[in-house]
Amino acid sequence: MERQGIKDMMDKLRYRPSHLQDSLINSDVPGNWSGKSGLQNIYNLIEGRVMPKDGYVFIFLSEFLQVKLRDLLLRYTKIQQEEVIHDGAKINW
Repeated sequence: MERQGIKDMMDKLRYRPSHLQDSLINSDVPGNWSGKSGLQNIYNLIEGRVMPKDGYVFIFLSEFLQVKLRDLLLRYTKIQQEEVIHDGAKINW
């Protein structure tokens, strides 16, 4: 399974990449978010092409998009929700 990213969530809230970029910069979230390379990082993050290196990015996105952190993390993993394993037992969501 490919990483899902947050494009659909951004569209639902009518947020543009520039909204996310401004919020990431203003909140001092670790990462390169400014300039042309920063904008490319934003697009990669939205599309799910990259996995954020710093865990605080997930916390920020969870609050920014008003979703549970767990739901957001599952969008950036390659494991399908039905395949999540907890304490050695397969859990079906």
